[in-house]
Amino acid sequence: MKKSIIYIDGFNLYYGAVKGTPWKWLDLEKYFTLLRQDDDIQQIKYFTAPISGSHRQNQDNYLLALSTLPRVEIILGKFKTKQVKCLISNCTYRGPKIFNQQEEKRTD
Repeated sequence: MKKSIIYIDGFNLYYGAVKGTPWKWLDLEKYFTLLRQDDDIQQIKYFTAPISGSHRQNQDNYLLALSTLPRVEIILGKFKTKQVKCLISNCTYRGPKIFNQQEEKRTD
């Protein structure tokens, strides 16, 4: 049996696979045990960053649930605000073309 460590980008998992589905509260240990039946899963590393806004409590609850699974390790990054310039040449917006954007850091 192959020993495996699973690495998960939490935002990619959520936005790419489970958002809008009944599987938002995915049990990662059960899922990967079924998916990788020939592997001896040693650890599951789940990388994410705390969000802000109205869904923060949902994320906190999910992370709390994940923390009860013995093979799951949660690695928290953070968001950094960066300024980006709008490069659309025919933009009709009359204000400054510099906007703040959140960028996830230290979770990859």
